Amino acid sequence: MAAVRACRGAMKVAPLVLVMAALSVFCFAKISNMRAETSALERQAMQVDRQIVQSRQSIQSLERESAGLTAPAAVYARAIGGLGMQKVSLAGTIRVGEAGSSVQTAALPGMPLQVFQ
Repeated sequence: MAAVRACRGAMKVAPLVLVMAALSVFCFAKISNMRAETSALERQAMQVDRQIVQSRQSIQSLERESAGLTAPAAVYARAIGGLGMQKVSLAGTIRVGEAGSSVQTAALPGMPLQVFQ
């Protein structure tokens, strides 16, 4: 009699145990997936941070170089386009279009245009 009661009790609890096991497996899989997504986003954020730091260093370098100029006609310009940062040193005037467009220059007569990349 006691064995029959124990069997009936086990049969009532067994579906609950199966449901709990399935839920725990589902939750574990979800948590693992979220961790993978989080680490991928963290890697992307670190890459963006490195790019920002490199851009700031390039800008600071160009600003330091342009601060040391003594010739009044020499102009340093930054052109940020698909090819990256470019330093342009020229005698004369400079007109810069929209971001990402090319730099148009008009040098003074007899003065060469120098472009450094």
